[in-house]
Amino acid sequence: MKATKEQPDIVNDKTIASEKQEKPIEQGEPLLEMKILKPKFSHLSTQIEQFQKYADKIQVDSSMSLTVAENNVGLINDTLKNVEKVRKVLKDPYMQTGKMIDEYAKTLTIPLNEAKASVTQSITNYKSIETATKKAEAKKALEETEKLADAKSEEADKLFRIESQMNARIYGGHWFNKSNQQQSSSGCSTAFDTNDLRKMIKEKLPSPDIFIYLHKEYKILLKEINKRLTAKTTSIIESETESEIVKENAIKEMDAAKDTAIQSSNVKKQELAQTIIKEAKKDIKVSTDAIQEAGKGVRKQLKFELDNIANIPNEWLQINETAIREWALANQKLVRDSIEEKNGVITGIKFYFEQTYVSR
Repeated sequence: MKATKEQPDIVNDKTIASEKQEKPIEQGEPLLEMKILKPKFSHLSTQIEQFQKYADKIQVDSSMSLTVAENNVGLINDTLKNVEKVRKVLKDPYMQTGKMIDEYAKTLTIPLNEAKASVTQSITNYKSIETATKKAEAKKALEETEKLADAKSEEADKLFRIESQMNARIYGGHWFNKSNQQQSSSGCSTAFDTNDLRKMIKEKLPSPDIFIYLHKEYKILLKEINKRLTAKTTSIIESETESEIVKENAIKEMDAAKDTAIQSSNVKKQELAQTIIKEAKKDIKVSTDAIQEAGKGVRKQLKFELDNIANIPNEWLQINETAIREWALANQKLVRDSIEEKNGVITGIKFYFEQTYVSR
C-alpha cells in the first residue's frame, strides 16, 4: 500500500532506518563486591557458627535438653530475622534503582506497544479484506473452471455421439442419441447409400461453429468421416465385381475398417476425456493455491471469555486457596465448630487441623 501525505512511510526515512541498527550496550558491573558485603554481616557470623556446631551435636533426651533446644530455635529465628534486616537494608537502594529503571522502561515500551498494536490492527484490517477478496476471486475462478470442464465434456459427448452415429450409418450398427435412446442402421450397402449419406452429412450434421471448445477436433472428425465413407464406397464397388478374390478382399477390408473406426473412436474419447480432466485439474490447482496463498499472514487466534459459569465443567475450575483462607479467618468459630462437632466439611471444602511444631 503506497504512503500518502496523511500517512507518511517512515520506513523510507534514512534517519530512522539508520537508527534501526542495534547499538552496543555496556554490560553493567556489580555495584558491590563480596569483600565489601562480608563485613556487613560480620556481627552475625560468630552466632551462626555456634548454632551450626550446636545443631551437629544436638540430642534432645530430657526436659532440660528440650528447653535448651527450644531456646536455641528461638535464638536462631532471631538471628535469621537479623540477617534478613541487614539484607533488606543493603538491597533496598538497589531495589529502588531497579524499580526506577523498570518504570522508565515502561514509558518507552508502553507507547511502542500501543503504536505496534495500532499498526498491526490496521494491517490486519487491510489484509482481512484483501484475503476475503482474493478468496472470493479464486472461488469464482474455481467455479468457472468446473463449468468450463462440464461444457467441454458435453461437447466431447456430442462429438462421440456424432462419430458413433456416422460409424453405424457407414458400417452398420447402433448408437445412442442425446436422450440415451438406442438407434441403429444397417449401414451402406450400395454406392447410392454412400452418396445419400454424404448428402446427409453435408446438410444435416452440425456446423463446426457450434463447437466452442472442440471446434478443431470436430473439423478433424468430419474429414475422418468423409475418408471412411470414401473407403467404404471403394470397397462396395470392388465387392460388386465378378472376381471372387476381389469381392472377398473387399468384404474383409470393410469389416476391418469398421473395427478400426470403432476402436479409434473409443481411444479418442478416452484421450479427450483425460485431456479435459488434466486441464481442469491444472486450473483447479491454480485456484486452490490462490485460496491458500490469500490466507497467509492473517491467522485466527482462539480466545474466550466467561459466558455462564454454571455450564463450566469441573475440570476447568481451580480452587482459590487465598480466598478460602480469608473466609476461614473471618469465620474461625464456624470452622472450628464444624471440625469438632461434624466432619469439617463446609460448602464442599473439608477443614481440619494438622499438628506441626512452630518455633517462637
